[in-house]
Amino acid sequence: MSRYPLQLLYLFGRKRIKHSLSVFKFQSFNEKHIEITKTPEIMERLNAFTNPDSGKHLSASAINNYINCPFQFYLEYVENFRTDNELTDYMDSSTYGSIVHEVAQNFYLNLKGNASEVKITDELIDHYINNDNIFIDKLITYSINLNYNRLGHRNPTPLIGEALVLSKIIKATIRKMLECEKAFTPFYFIDAEHKMKLSVKINDKLSVNFTQIIDRIDRTEQTLRIVDYKTGIDPTVASSISSAFDPLNEKREKALVQLMTYCYLYGLETNPDTPIQPLIYKMGSLAADGIKPYKVDKEYLLDYHAHIDEFINAFKTTVEQMFNPDIPFKQSPSAHHCKYCNFKSICGRTADDE
Repeated sequence: MSRYPLQLLYLFGRKRIKHSLSVFKFQSFNEKHIEITKTPEIMERLNAFTNPDSGKHLSASAINNYINCPFQFYLEYVENFRTDNELTDYMDSSTYGSIVHEVAQNFYLNLKGNASEVKITDELIDHYINNDNIFIDKLITYSINLNYNRLGHRNPTPLIGEALVLSKIIKATIRKMLECEKAFTPFYFIDAEHKMKLSVKINDKLSVNFTQIIDRIDRTEQTLRIVDYKTGIDPTVASSISSAFDPLNEKREKALVQLMTYCYLYGLETNPDTPIQPLIYKMGSLAADGIKPYKVDKEYLLDYHAHIDEFINAFKTTVEQMFNPDIPFKQSPSAHHCKYCNFKSICGRTADDE
């Protein structure tokens, strides 16, 4: 009892007060089941991705979104719902990751200049690790002032406070990356932020527009490398390519889907005569783990062609389901994927529903 009825009991005594007990029956609400039928209007919007002149493209991220939750894919790519980037007074993980990406990319782009590629040697790396820290410091300052302090491009304003502290961490990360890359020298840096747009034939009746931006492309004497920088905790081990496409796999290897898509589409457009290796740089654990190849079915993934048939089958099956008018856009079969979804407030489903 609260203090008020206790006070009444004290003032008037128990004989003058009647007690009654009320029981409330709580009923749990059933989870909302959302299913979007592909009406002719929805199919018309979806088919814009098949028109080469529409300017509409899918991506590796769209593939991953659909695998996680077809309903999320519908909201984002068919209805064009987008979440606003929230401004914070601290450097969140997304901003930090963008800065690390940009510094790593601009380091090599500045070395390459207008050439088609630049040769990277031990001596070149040692020069920037041991003798020319000013160059790296400048790249970090520019990137933090652009992406965090919102001061515009190539702004040299000195960093202070949190930005200064984080700049030292970023510098240590870039230096460690360069040290680790000495294991691959000599290699040839080709491009960063490599943009591609192409139409991909899925079957005899369906071709779909795709776009992608590859973090980095380089090559050794034997192998072309497609590199993706990651500052998160993405796994670099998968039991199979198929497991990475399994929506019920709570630890689904989204980065593997992304990298294999990059390699596949790059191979379609350029048709190189060398192996293509998908590779993740786990920037947050370089000091402990170095740079290691992805491992699929207990074997290092040195050439994506080793699993190309399994990938193409899973990739094309996923895209065919997207455009099949008889398959509705449903909520994720696993509530695990709802944990960090930006559209939880729309569907009303959370990871607690498991």
